[in-house]
Amino acid sequence: MEHSGATVFTKGEFSVVQWVAVRQDGSTEVRGYRLRGPGAPQTLLPTAVIASAMVQELSKRRPGSRF
Repeated sequence: MEHSGATVFTKGEFSVVQWVAVRQDGSTEVRGYRLRGPGAPQTLLPTAVIASAMVQELSKRRPGSRF
């Protein structure tokens, strides 16, 4: 089963969350990272660094963003 995990980065309206898989033995594996926020792509990204950089770019493009 896959689901959202911990939030690893937040800026304004956007955040980066882990996408985790739970194995049958109960252990978890981080599969990638997803962005949350208005206009954020639904793509699974391989690293938190890439996802955080995308959040930085998206927040710059939002009118009224103060960050």
